[in-house]
Amino acid sequence: LLAREGYVVTSALDGRAGIDQARAQRPDVVILDILLPEVDGESVLNRFKAIPELQRVPIVLLTLSEADGQGFALGAADYVTKPIESSRLLPVLAKLRAGRANNPIMVVEDDAPTREVIVRLLERENWPIIEAENGRRALDLMQTQPPSLVVLDLLMPELDGFGVLRAMRVNPDWRDIPVVVLTSIDLTNEIRALLQQQADRVFQKGTYAKEELLAEIRTSVDAFIKRRSQSAAPFPTPSSPPAPTGPTAAKS
Repeated sequence: LLAREGYVVTSALDGRAGIDQARAQRPDVVILDILLPEVDGESVLNRFKAIPELQRVPIVLLTLSEADGQGFALGAADYVTKPIESSRLLPVLAKLRAGRANNPIMVVEDDAPTREVIVRLLERENWPIIEAENGRRALDLMQTQPPSLVVLDLLMPELDGFGVLRAMRVNPDWRDIPVVVLTSIDLTNEIRALLQQQADRVFQKGTYAKEELLAEIRTSVDAFIKRRSQSAAPFPTPSSPPAPTGPTAAKS
């Protein structure tokens, strides 16, 4: 069913194999049967959520009856009852994938090698990326491709990171977009306090682990999407959305 819809699919016969494959392939979505041999689906779901690199992968539960809420409490994104019908499964996958495809992360960094390192790190996590080489370019791109999070350098030509932050915080469509600041300068207490009022997190270049940066991005994006989904104002619709990458799904 999924292959006919253009998804790239891998499968596993039990939970342990499913977790191993997910770690190796980083799927966009995991479809997880609740009744599995050796280790049941609820235990597998719990293990998925305990692995940092898999925490943000949406998991769709397959169940014989209506979900009782326990799977959602453990972090399942949705559920589908058996027997599987395309009219139910395919809209769930489309919804989960659209949230990531339409909400890219913007990396604003004038140093090309540094920008490339950050982009490669995020692309390995299957995030869609927008790159900007300076603050002016970043604001231009936001007009048509509003991001779900901005990774922002402070020192840049044309318009620095402070200017980007000021512009974002006075724009109603951008003011709640989370910003993670990366800086190589030594910050005074006053500047750090100012940044912490306008940015979600400040990382000193060369002193943070990539896992720490990824964890902050996952948490901030999830909180942002939740805020937007609960508010009356929808996420701004890009006039020219970025082309989505080929969809993938893994069934375990």
